[in-house]
Amino acid sequence: MTGKYSNQDFLKIYIDTLDELRKNGRLFSQQNPDLAPFLDFSYRKSNDPETERLIESFAYMKAQVDYKSFLAKSDYAINFIDHIFPELVSPIPGMTILKIQPAKSFFKKDKYQFKIDKDTLFFSKNVDDEECLFSATQDTNISCCEVKNYRYIDVNTSKEDIYGFKKAFVFDIESSLPIENFQNINLSIFIDSEFQSVISILDTLLLSKSPIFIFKDEEAIPIKLSRESLKLIYQFNGHYDQCEENLLHPLFDFINFYQKYLFFKIDINIPINILKKIKFIIPIDDDFSGSFRTDNVFFRLNCVPILNVFEKKLVPIKYNDTQNEHRMRVDNDQKNNIEVLRVNKVVAYSSVSGKALEIPNFHKKIHRNSNDSSGYFWATKRTFNNTTSENGCLYLKLLNSDKDLHLKSEVPDYIFPSGLCTNSHLVEGIKPNSIFNCNVYDLPIEKSMSLIWPKYSRKPLDLNENTEVVKLLYKINQDLLSRNALNNYDFRKIIEILSSGQSPIKILFQQMLNQSTGFEAEETLSQQVWKNQSYYVPGILYKFQFSKMTGFPLGTYFLMSFLNSYFNYIRDFNFYIVFKAEKV
Repeated sequence: MTGKYSNQDFLKIYIDTLDELRKNGRLFSQQNPDLAPFLDFSYRKSNDPETERLIESFAYMKAQVDYKSFLAKSDYAINFIDHIFPELVSPIPGMTILKIQPAKSFFKKDKYQFKIDKDTLFFSKNVDDEECLFSATQDTNISCCEVKNYRYIDVNTSKEDIYGFKKAFVFDIESSLPIENFQNINLSIFIDSEFQSVISILDTLLLSKSPIFIFKDEEAIPIKLSRESLKLIYQFNGHYDQCEENLLHPLFDFINFYQKYLFFKIDINIPINILKKIKFIIPIDDDFSGSFRTDNVFFRLNCVPILNVFEKKLVPIKYNDTQNEHRMRVDNDQKNNIEVLRVNKVVAYSSVSGKALEIPNFHKKIHRNSNDSSGYFWATKRTFNNTTSENGCLYLKLLNSDKDLHLKSEVPDYIFPSGLCTNSHLVEGIKPNSIFNCNVYDLPIEKSMSLIWPKYSRKPLDLNENTEVVKLLYKINQDLLSRNALNNYDFRKIIEILSSGQSPIKILFQQMLNQSTGFEAEETLSQQVWKNQSYYVPGILYKFQFSKMTGFPLGTYFLMSFLNSYFNYIRDFNFYIVFKAEKV
C-alpha cells in the first residue's frame, strides 16, 4: 500500500464500492424474487457466504482500478499546483517574532540604527536540545529607541491631557542618545498580545481620521502629523521561487503568516531633533464604544519576524542515465528531522573537464529560453505514493534538451542540489522568551528573544478534489488578471483552500462574510494623478454591507486595509480595485 493517507483513500473507495454493490443487489433481488433468498441484503451482508466473497472480491478489484486512477489524477494535479503555488502542497513552517536588544556601544552620532537584511539567519534550540534555523522575512532597521511607556487614556477615568480628545493611545519613546533628523528612524511597532486584543487595537487605530500629536522632550507645544502617517506594514514577499503570474500568493501569506502583519508604523515626514524623549498622542474616534485591557498588551520597537525556512545542501547525486528520479534529502541529517520544501539550485560537476556548472530550472522561462551550453535542465515533483511521510517526498529529475547527448553535452558525474528546508515539528519545542543567536556575527546584537510560540502546520491542500482546486485557482487568477468581479462563493472557497486548519485570519474573514448582509461589486471611475496629469481610471468597488443594528464585526477595518493594499499591489495603473465596509 502507499502510505497512511493513501491507505485511508483506498479503504474509503473500497467501502463505497461495496456499499454500492449491495445497494444494487437489493434492487436486483426485488426485481428477481426467485433469486431473493440468495441476495438478501437486509442486514447489509448477503446470506450466502459465496455471494458475499464474490461481492467483496469484485469490490476490491474495482477499488484497485479506481484507486490507481485517483492516484494518477491526484499526482498530476498536485505537481501542477506545485509549480504554480508550491505552498499549497508543502507544510507551513513555524514563525515567531524576535525582540532585538542592540548593543548600545554601536550607537553614536550619525549612527542611530542598523539594518538586519531579509534572509538573515537566526538559530535556537528547542526543549530537546535540537537546533532550529530561522530566516528574517524582511529588511528591518534596529534603532537606539525603545517604547518606555504605553497607555490608553479615557478622560472619564484619567486626568492626563490628551489635547481636547476624549480617548487616545499615548506612547512614550526614549532614545539612548540625542538624535538629529528623527524622521529617518524606523518606527515599526509590534503589538505583542493575544490575537483578539491586537485586532481590536488595529481596528481602532484605522477607524479615526484625527491627526497625531508629537511632543519633543519637555516641550509643551505639539507637532501635528496627518493620520495617514500611521500605516499597517505589508510585506508582499514570498519565501519560495513563486510563479510570476501567481496573484494569490500575498493572500496566502497574510492568512498563514499573520503575525508579521501585526505591525504598524508612523512615518514622520518633517525634520525633528530630539535629546532623549518623544511622545505620541494618537486620538480615537468618539464613536468607539469598546474598552481595552492594557495589562497584557505590549508595544515593542526593534522586532523582526522570522520564519523556519532556510537553505541547506542536499545529498549529492551520482549521475546515472538509467535512474530518472532522485529523492531529495538533507545532507548529514542523521535523524531525518529536516523537510525539503523546495529545490532552488542544482550544480553539476564533471571529472573530465573539472568544471562545475549551474543547471537551470526547466520551469523558469528566463532560463529555458537562454542559450545555455550545457543542454541540461532540472525539474522536481512531489509525490505521496509509496511513502508514509505526511507531506510526501520531493524528487528531482535531470532533463536534456539535446537529442544526441554525447555530441553536444558533457555528461556530469555528480549533481549537487540545494534547497529550502524547514525543521517541521521541532520548532514547536521553542517556547516564548527563548534566546536566539544570529549567524551574522558582525551585527551589533546583544540579545535576541522570541515573543511568540512558533507553530508548524500540515500542508493546506488535501489529496482529494485537487482537479477542482486547480480549476478554482485558475478561475480566480484569471478574474484578477481580466478585472472580472469576484463573487462571494469563490471568495469564501479560496480562503478555505489557502489556509491550513483554523487560522485566526481565516476565522476573521468567515465572520465578516457571514455577518455581512451583502457583498456587492460596483463599477466606478476614479480620478488619479500621474506625472502632474489627471486621469480617470476604471475600477471595481466591492461593498461589504452590515446592519446598523449589529455594526461592524471585529477585524473589519484591519481586513479592509489589507485587501486594499493587496489589490493595489497586484493591479496595474489602468485599473483599480477598492474595498469598503458600510452600514445599511
